[in-house]
Amino acid sequence: MSDATSEPDASRRLVRSQRRWQLRGLLDIDGTNTARRFLGLLVVGLLVFLGSWTVAWLVLPNRLLQGRTLGGLLSGGSAASTFLAEWLLIVAINLAVILAVVILPNLLRSAGDYPLGYFSSLLLVGMFGLTLGTNSFAIPVADGANLAPSFAVLGGAGVYEVAAYLLAAAAAAGISRWRLQGRWPRQSVVRIADPRFGRADALGLLAAVVVVLVAAAWEAHMIASTASA
Repeated sequence: MSDATSEPDASRRLVRSQRRWQLRGLLDIDGTNTARRFLGLLVVGLLVFLGSWTVAWLVLPNRLLQGRTLGGLLSGGSAASTFLAEWLLIVAINLAVILAVVILPNLLRSAGDYPLGYFSSLLLVGMFGLTLGTNSFAIPVADGANLAPSFAVLGGAGVYEVAAYLLAAAAAAGISRWRLQGRWPRQSVVRIADPRFGRADALGLLAAVVVVLVAAAWEAHMIASTASA
């Protein structure tokens, strides 16, 4: 009887293990190609983004997250007095998020060997999708109603800012120094032998910063134009 019940359990464990390694293959976490790591994470990020946006548009109350998102709380929910001041504020918020919420968590990996910055960056992507779907911006878009998924999002700055988060997470995937071991709540932390951060990773982080600088300028311009209209 025990053998009969253990076979399905072993089969389920094998399927979970195969799926986990398929995902790791897509993300290429331990690979040396930064661009490939980013593209893998971007694919997962797009699925999270479209899923959260669609659910928010169809189900969640209008402006549910207005003033409650990290960006909204840090910015104070109102526009700065000048374009330069708004740009500097947006840049500061985004760079602080990249450092504190994306890069630093990458120092620790989950028990499944995923950098924690991958989870936090995908959470930020999901939050952006929820913000879009519920039109929870400080200055609501269009008529203020929930926003349906559309390619119009490519004309805004937010999608490029969250893409920069994913790029930073992928570029800093190799900096991990510790890994969780075991199952919660009885987990321990073990040290990783050789953290890795090469020239391509540094260029990836630099590219993420450049994307933030450009996207912030575009966002500051749109905010200034809306405020003066």
